Formats: sequence, structure tokens, C-alpha cells
Amino acid sequence: MHFEKIVSGLGAIEAPRTDAHGNLYFSDIIFNKLHKRAPDGTISCLVSERVNIGGLVFNRDGRIICSGRGGLIFVDEHSGTVEPLLTHIDGQPIDVINDIHTDEHGSIYGGTFDFSGMMAGRAMEPGVLFRLDPPDRVTILNANIGLSNGIGFSPDRTRLYHADTRAGGVWMYALARDRSVGTPTLFADLPACDGLAVDAQGGVWVACYASSEVLRYKPDGRIEQRFKFDDPAVLSVSFGGADLRDLYVATSDHFQGPPSGAGGIYRARCDVAGQALPLAAF
Repeated sequence: MHFEKIVSGLGAIEAPRTDAHGNLYFSDIIFNKLHKRAPDGTISCLVSERVNIGGLVFNRDGRIICSGRGGLIFVDEHSGTVEPLLTHIDGQPIDVINDIHTDEHGSIYGGTFDFSGMMAGRAMEPGVLFRLDPPDRVTILNANIGLSNGIGFSPDRTRLYHADTRAGGVWMYALARDRSVGTPTLFADLPACDGLAVDAQGGVWVACYASSEVLRYKPDGRIEQRFKFDDPAVLSVSFGGADLRDLYVATSDHFQGPPSGAGGIYRARCDVAGQALPLAAF
């Protein structure tokens, strides 16, 4: 595949998502902003001062749902308003929600982590992997998560994949018809895992921040392809485009020292299509 860098000169890029009109939304977690790239390449800032937007999905009413410090929020890009969606789980305030994903029921899957503990250099408290069903019901799927990252489903919806960076890799949960999950098993032993996406053939594409690579795993857990990037780190990967064959890879500047503008987004045409992202129903 040939990767073209379509966004450059930024910090640490997360949450790349495209809508039905060809707009590309993404966050910059070094500068705490949410951006939108129009099909003509014009980039605008939708939200400033939102810490750690690691995930983004689209809601049925046209609003955007973002993760970050304090939980989930609605963003109305037309009015400019920002409203909370989820701030507490089991009565406890949320520190940070990172990557998020939706299912065909309009629910949101996400994971939390102890951002405050990490920034303070102390032992991090366990986070949770959860499902949020409309309008506000939270089901905890795993209450012992280290550092939650990418989330995705197999095409037949019998598997839930979840990257837990501190737990050393991508974990696979058997997903029942009632959406309950089994005990997780290690799918990919990959301590440097970050975001992920699952294609229409069941291949699992994983961003590896330390090696600045994207790996494609076959459904049996074997690595089939690997793509190396020159940027300091790779943080996220997603599919988009009218035929879902545009592969987007989000990269990062160094996290130490002043920003140098090395972060950006690459796009390539992929032989296999991704899966459509269902709309949230909140």
C-alpha cells in the first residue's frame, strides 16, 4: 500500500473517524483539541481545551460523541455547544475514557484509565471496560483494566477485541447474543499496542506506538502484514471512505520535550474493506 500524509505539523493524533460526507475528524492530545478536515483539505478546530480525546463516534442526531478527561461529551459542531453524556460509573467520577466504539444497538463500548495516576507517576488504579446502553445504563465488562486503548468487533459479532496496553496486548472476549462477554484471552502479545480496527474479513489492524508500526493480524492471531512509519509513534488506525477501503493511520510527535510538529495522519487504499461504524443512539 502507498501511504500519503494528508495531515501534518501537529502533535499526537487520536480518534480518526470519517463521516458520510468525507469529513475526517480527529483529536490532538498534546494540544487538547478536536479538529475536522474537510474533503478539500481545509482543517478547522471544533473544540479546544479538551484533555485526552482518545475516541470519537457519531450520534444519530448528528452530534459527535467524544471521550476524554471526565468521561463522554456531546459536541454539536453547528451550534458550538458541548454537553456531558457520561461523567460517573457506579457512582464514581470518571478520570479518563480513552478509545470508544459503537454497536448496532446504538450502544457505546469504552474503557477508562487512571490518567491522573499516570501523570503523577504513582501506581495506576484499575480501570474498567464498559458498555453504555441508551439512555444511560452502564454495564461493566471487565473491572481490572490497566490502560484501555483500541476496541473493535469481529464481522460476525462473536468477538470483542480490546487493547490493554499495561496488560501487554490485545485481548479477545467471546461475545454472546445477549452481548455478555466471557473471560478474556490474549489474542496478540503486544505491549506497545494502542488503537485498533477490524476489517470485513476479520483482520485486526493494531497501532504500535513504540515501534511506529501498524500490524494486521489474521483472525487466528498470526501477523500477516506490517507497515512501518517514519514518525515517532503510531497511535490509531481506522477505515473510511465510501467503500470503506481508505485506511487512516494517526501518528504522534514525541511526548517528551517541546512539540516539533511530527504528528499527522496518513491515508492509503486498502485491498480489504473495513466495517461501517454504527451510529450511537443517545
